[in-house]
Amino acid sequence: MAEYWDVYDENRLPTGRVHQRGIPLAAGDYHLVVRGWILDDQGYLLLSRRDPVKPFGNYWECTGGSVTAGEDSFAGVRREIAEEVGIDVSSASVYFLRSVQRKDSFLDSWLFQLPGRQPATLQPGETVDFRWVSLAEYRRMKENNEIVPVIEEFPLVEYAVTHWINPKQEE
Repeated sequence: MAEYWDVYDENRLPTGRVHQRGIPLAAGDYHLVVRGWILDDQGYLLLSRRDPVKPFGNYWECTGGSVTAGEDSFAGVRREIAEEVGIDVSSASVYFLRSVQRKDSFLDSWLFQLPGRQPATLQPGETVDFRWVSLAEYRRMKENNEIVPVIEEFPLVEYAVTHWINPKQEE
């Protein structure tokens, strides 16, 4: 089944057009992409391991993907989390981290703090494993090139955890 995205201009204003995934966007067209970081009440982050057949296969990452036509950023990130790791974040505290304009997309990053830890349900073809890691373990994994290299907002996640949320965190 084809996936469609809403098309935005360089100012993030909707154009009223939709675009089919897999076809290159026209110059000056953008779509929405989201990342959702999931944190438990003890300060551990949920990471999933990408299916080996995907780009960056077997690397670890937070949940994310493209927002589909008719969704806003928040609805898109909640859907991606439910699809990829099977977790309902409706009871989570929500923190918007940032939005970045990239070559042909706007990337919105979100942080969800759950009141406990939920088991993940993996999506075939997307994810093959999951684990909960401390901030220190994430940094070690990043240094060891185990994390998808294009994920750049971890410093914001770390700041949010240590300054806004301040959970008990093992280092």
